[in-house]
Amino acid sequence: MVIRRLVVLLFSLLLSSFAFAQSKAYAPEDLGRLNRDDQTRVLEREYADQSDGARLPDDQLEFYLDQVESGWSFSRIKQDIAESLGGGGGGWQPPRPVPQPYPVAPQPLPGRTFHCESRRKFAYWECRTPFNGRAQLQRQTSRSACIEGRTWGSRHGMVWVNNGCAADFVQLIGGGGGANYSVTCASRDFGFTACAWRPQYGYPQMIEQMSQSPCVQGRSWGYDRSRGLWVDNGCEARFGTRF
Repeated sequence: MVIRRLVVLLFSLLLSSFAFAQSKAYAPEDLGRLNRDDQTRVLEREYADQSDGARLPDDQLEFYLDQVESGWSFSRIKQDIAESLGGGGGGWQPPRPVPQPYPVAPQPLPGRTFHCESRRKFAYWECRTPFNGRAQLQRQTSRSACIEGRTWGSRHGMVWVNNGCAADFVQLIGGGGGANYSVTCASRDFGFTACAWRPQYGYPQMIEQMSQSPCVQGRSWGYDRSRGLWVDNGCEARFGTRF
């Protein structure tokens, strides 16, 4: 009789352990296999598990969704959440406040700028330009990368975008003393990095995004008096002058 009770107790413990293991296996290691809603659900649940039920901040959620697109595994994200909750300065950190840029960027000529974006499930899209010449990227507005020749391009009188790229474009005008001046700036280990920029060339503009992490002005790159040209959160891009 005693042996039978021990067998029943052991069997119950095994079932409980199996159920617990199953309850933790709620996400694949490659979160990119899930749709965005399921990715959000998994990230919010993992954060709640590690923080005793706290809600995952919206900006931290957006950061992890971006890292899923860039190839982070679920294990890496779990480790980063643990470090961010540990209070030791590791892991995700709230974005730094960005001061107003200095000097003030020159205003574009009327009728020279326009917006173009890849719509309808990130499909290829063409936009007519308000001028006859070629265009250059002035400001990326999408989380998806805008890389010339890959996700956007320009021909006379037309700009095309693809794979979710959305940006403001301006007419490409040749000439000028800084026409060939450019600086490549890369966020090291997804941290803040400042790069030398010659003030005589005015306010920089992003010419080409080179990273998978999005380069969004004011969030992951910028220019100001105290720090010069800077990038953050994994942004790597080539910057040039405005004409």
